[in-house]
Amino acid sequence: MDPRLRGSMERDRLERITDEDLKKAEEFTKLMSVMYTSTLCVSCDSTPTCGQVLPIFQKLEEHFQVQENDTLFVAGIKKKIWEDLSKRYQNEDIRHFLEEATVMDPRFKNKLLVDNIWERVKLAAVMAQNKLSVIIVVSSLDDSHCDEEADQTVPQSESPMHKDADTQWEVQALMDHTYILEEKVKDVCDRETQCGGEEPLAHVILKNDTSCVLYTGLSLSGFFDHVKYLEQFYKANFQMHVMDQILMTMMKLKLNLLQGDLAECFAVSQGLVSRIFSYWIDTMEEHMRIHIPWLPRETIRSTMPQCFRDNFPKTTCIIDCTETTLEKPHNLDSRGESYSHYYSSNTLKYLVAIAPCGLVMFISPAYGGRCSDKFITQESGFLEYLRPGEEVMADRGFTIRDLLFERRVNLVLPAFTHKGGQLSDEDVTATRRIANVRIHVERVIRRLKVFKIISQTVPINLAHKMDKILRICAALVNMQGEIIHEDAD
Repeated sequence: MDPRLRGSMERDRLERITDEDLKKAEEFTKLMSVMYTSTLCVSCDSTPTCGQVLPIFQKLEEHFQVQENDTLFVAGIKKKIWEDLSKRYQNEDIRHFLEEATVMDPRFKNKLLVDNIWERVKLAAVMAQNKLSVIIVVSSLDDSHCDEEADQTVPQSESPMHKDADTQWEVQALMDHTYILEEKVKDVCDRETQCGGEEPLAHVILKNDTSCVLYTGLSLSGFFDHVKYLEQFYKANFQMHVMDQILMTMMKLKLNLLQGDLAECFAVSQGLVSRIFSYWIDTMEEHMRIHIPWLPRETIRSTMPQCFRDNFPKTTCIIDCTETTLEKPHNLDSRGESYSHYYSSNTLKYLVAIAPCGLVMFISPAYGGRCSDKFITQESGFLEYLRPGEEVMADRGFTIRDLLFERRVNLVLPAFTHKGGQLSDEDVTATRRIANVRIHVERVIRRLKVFKIISQTVPINLAHKMDKILRICAALVNMQGEIIHEDAD
């Protein structure tokens, strides 16, 4: 026969399904459904355990036993499947482990009939208890031995041994100068209780100016002066040294550490960290307002850098708005009010005004990112500080000339181009001069955002504190020292 015809006939024969084939398919599907159910029992359990293995295995054993009424097809499949399954879990140790796991599971403890299984479980529990007792006894003996060594008194005729921490060798230099024995070593607060010592943990964490600036933004002397000033307003009763409370709050402002990190560092609970931070934000904001003064006109003139005196001697302040990313609110109205088209995300927006010398004189509350520069300038209370004859420098986005005109205040802006035209030489020169001095407000904002609680995304649960946090950070920026130096002009 032609091979091409034979192939066609074979395909026709394979494509035809007889009633017997359908019956076998139904029997096979029914027979194997228990495998699907067994898989679901384990995969759908949120906490599957080893105690499920033997009960499922017993069900499979019952299911795959050959019955008298089974067809030859079904009986053959059962034999093949059970022949493979019966070889599993034959190792004695594994079998004992699965049996003990099964009886310890409340769902199956009465479904496994093994005579000595509970005796094995009890024996294992007794052995574990004895092992733990031995460990405790050995540990207590070691501790008592150390205590005895520590309590041994030094004879009066001999000086105590001074040893190197790494080599445990005697340090002769210290032995020759016994007057150091008269010095009293300062205690440090216990890390767990924050009690029992004269020194707070801050003295351990803040080793020098570099570490102090890293954690707080202030120099070491500036931090201690700041603590001394704030201590007089402390009225709470937290079980923690006041200096450590202030340090922890400033570490949160500077580094935006998680509450868990701060709790681990100071060995306190996260709840206490939250309460201390909330308390000191309120206290600091109330008593640090003196560090954000609106300078009198005479002070502004006397502290004005040369770069302003040459070209803008009447300038009172330089203003700019900046934004901080906000976690997306769940409320749709809040989400719309805080959405910034400039950043394409939800933000908080606030106004910063600095004196020509670089001092922050005003920082507004936080508004939604949708608000315009003009709206924030008008609603924040900034205009109330201006007096007739003064001059405000701003960026092109501040369309506030009409607001300042009512107060007889001049507005200095970079020049605009109209309808694609070019700037004149005079406008180019004036714009460069403005940009040369207006850059200082951006430098102050950059210094402000060194505090990561402002530069990083603000969580929704902290948004209600942002007005106070902004004022505290602005005060800390003013405490850091000058940003404009005459030699840099």
